[in-house]
Amino acid sequence: MTNSPPSAIDRSSAVSLAMEAVTASRDCLVLGAPGTGKTEFVLDLVSQLESGGLEPTDVLVLTPQRSQASNLRDRLALGSNQVSTGPRARSLTSLAFEILKGQIPDVRLLSGPAQQQLISELVIEAEKESKARNWGIDPQAFALSGFHAELRDLFTVLVENHVSAEDLSEFQTKWPSGAWQVAIDLFPKYLERLKDTNQVDAAQLIVQATRHVNKFPKPKIIVVEDAQDLSLTGLWLVSKLQSGGALVIVGDPDVATLGFRSAAGMFVDFFRKNQAGGLEITLDPLLCQPAAVQQLMARIVQRIPTSLALNHRPKTQEAKAEAEFAVFDNRISEADFLAGQLRAARVRDSLNWSDMAVIARTRVQLDQLAGDLASRSIPVRILGSQSPLREQPAARAVLDFGQLVFQGSDHQLVLELLGSRLVGLNAIQQRRLFRQLAQEERFQNQTRSRLLEGLFEEPVELDTPEVRSLNRAIDLVVRLRNLGQLSAYEFVSLVWGLAPIKRLQELAAGTSEVALAANRDLDSIVELFAVAVRFDQQIGSGAREFVQEIMLAPVAQDSLATVASRQAVVLATPSQLAGRQFELVALPRLQEGIWPNLKPRNSMLAAAGLQTYLLGRTDNPLGPTRAE
Repeated sequence: MTNSPPSAIDRSSAVSLAMEAVTASRDCLVLGAPGTGKTEFVLDLVSQLESGGLEPTDVLVLTPQRSQASNLRDRLALGSNQVSTGPRARSLTSLAFEILKGQIPDVRLLSGPAQQQLISELVIEAEKESKARNWGIDPQAFALSGFHAELRDLFTVLVENHVSAEDLSEFQTKWPSGAWQVAIDLFPKYLERLKDTNQVDAAQLIVQATRHVNKFPKPKIIVVEDAQDLSLTGLWLVSKLQSGGALVIVGDPDVATLGFRSAAGMFVDFFRKNQAGGLEITLDPLLCQPAAVQQLMARIVQRIPTSLALNHRPKTQEAKAEAEFAVFDNRISEADFLAGQLRAARVRDSLNWSDMAVIARTRVQLDQLAGDLASRSIPVRILGSQSPLREQPAARAVLDFGQLVFQGSDHQLVLELLGSRLVGLNAIQQRRLFRQLAQEERFQNQTRSRLLEGLFEEPVELDTPEVRSLNRAIDLVVRLRNLGQLSAYEFVSLVWGLAPIKRLQELAAGTSEVALAANRDLDSIVELFAVAVRFDQQIGSGAREFVQEIMLAPVAQDSLATVASRQAVVLATPSQLAGRQFELVALPRLQEGIWPNLKPRNSMLAAAGLQTYLLGRTDNPLGPTRAE
């Protein structure tokens, strides 16, 4: 392989070169900046490979994220005239699970929320056994989800790099200021708990699948999109799977949304070291964006370390074009300006609402922006996983109903249900209901708490609109208690049948804050149905266990459930944008020191620093590490 940087070429020429290379069983590395058409390159290459005589099953397209794989599957199918008997594109985790499932049929993948819950339980157990006193960490942090997330990241680093608790003890002795005693105590128990339940977490899945990859049928061509987001273990899995065929790796070493545990440019070094004789292709960095945007990107990218790849980067041009921006001293004026710009683009430029995107750093900011824009009659939709299902009102109502059925009445729980989407009584209707119930003999001379606790035992013998709504819920509670084993999907279907779905659909059709809330409710229920289906397929222990698990889940479920498809401005964080394009992109809430966020990750347990040390990029795992 030549050491001179390859010249940048257009996408059609790049596809032709890649076709020649893979036909000769030669590997390819394709580099391109955002907007140069890397996804289109993958689509065109697969289309030409199929036109050249390959079957869809001969070409495996891999992506780091499930959402990307889902999007690519649809686009590949639309561009092909052949019928595929398997998925045309899949995430690396999905492939690894199939490989491992072939060798260990009853293995189960530990979900993110379940992993977080397991770590929380291990911390609580260690506190009870007084082991936490030796961790050198403030006890107030033990119950925080951020602390559990740091432990989760540290465990991932240990698994991916085959570091045992004994190895970590040696590191602790060498660097006494490291706060790794918590992992030394909990990591063996964590692995033991997973082994006892025949589960693997996401990191173990990739590592164990790599050991069994030789027993998996090898595709003729492997195409990897957004390779910058693959971990080193992921790259090794792809490399071993490629044995005997051709490998095409596509990515941008300057950009990473999932690669905080390693440098984004790792895949370039990996390719050059392990794929001897491979062809390097650089997509033309002349982008389709306006000159001002290209100039801005070129100025930003000059500050990013090179990873030995330069030609794919946008170039500064002689003609100076300044990007426009606006500065505000409060949130209201910023929201007014943003809504005005979006509305002007809709009217003046005839852009669809879904051609526009608003990008913010955190989920909290997205929620704020959604409310601000909805109050200004801008239809919005937050992309991707929402907050945990137990924190979303409509889904929480279904889960609360399950607690009422399976665990018994509680006056606060019943009060919440009366005002939920399922029963739907507002404050005035609830007052009417309580006055009507006071006339019933079985509720006379009872306190409000006692009345609520006994409310769902049997139907109320009154005929008023409020009582009719209540009796529908009571009838379902009695019915569910008398049923035998019930699947999670059946349970969600029966309970959500209480909700006024037509009314919700009418409300969701608008653009106000009420419409935004209705859309959120509908999206959360669709997500709950998807999680229920997956629970039945993977665990299948019934509705009672489903309700219990989701109520304990501290983080959002990973779901591909289709949310509202109406025309709306997309609100998203940067990590959700891989493979997506928009005509107009807004970046509000930019503030020095907050976003861009330069605060180091894993500052307490130094997982990122340990990863950098294990990769040989630093001599001290506790020292400062370049992460972004």
